[in-house]
Amino acid sequence: MSKQVLQQQDGILWNQFRAGELTAFTELYNNYVQTLYNYGKRFTPDKALIEDSIQDLFIELWNKKDHLSDTDSPKYFLMKSLRNKMLRKLEREHKYILNNLSEDYDFEVELSYEFSLVSEQASIEQRQHLQQALQQLTKRQREVIFLKFYENLSYEEIASLMAIELRSVYNLVSKAIDVIKRYISRLFLILVFLIFSPSFE
Repeated sequence: MSKQVLQQQDGILWNQFRAGELTAFTELYNNYVQTLYNYGKRFTPDKALIEDSIQDLFIELWNKKDHLSDTDSPKYFLMKSLRNKMLRKLEREHKYILNNLSEDYDFEVELSYEFSLVSEQASIEQRQHLQQALQQLTKRQREVIFLKFYENLSYEEIASLMAIELRSVYNLVSKAIDVIKRYISRLFLILVFLIFSPSFE
């Protein structure tokens, strides 16, 4: 199913939820709770903090549903809201400083379930090289790679979510790919991005 069709379906659910339909709200939660949890654990291994942040987010959404705006991408809206909420909590725990966005937060990209999809088509050495490449990326580079190729967000959505300029997103992606290419072959790089990107499912 294409990204556009998914967004249209989610847009309908979003508007039904804003109108007070509990079933639509529940479906949105079920559709994105795992995505949000996976995104949250990139910032912190604290499962309780992630789960509490997701729960708080959906409670706030329900309570404020009458004041929410329409959106073309509920997924982007939910991810951005969770990111902001979690970073505020991490700041209160002195694990993150909001007024210094450069490299002051952790962000991990791990090759777990998705990576098993390429395991039969890649040598052990190639898999090790890819993991090494990801470890060489800056935290912001890891995040843009995750958002672009794992979550299939647009460059514009990534820029807004991370509160950076659009050209910075392009630069981060370009530099990240340059780093990765130094560790793995071009063919394997294409294979990885094709499989990781939901737009190719």
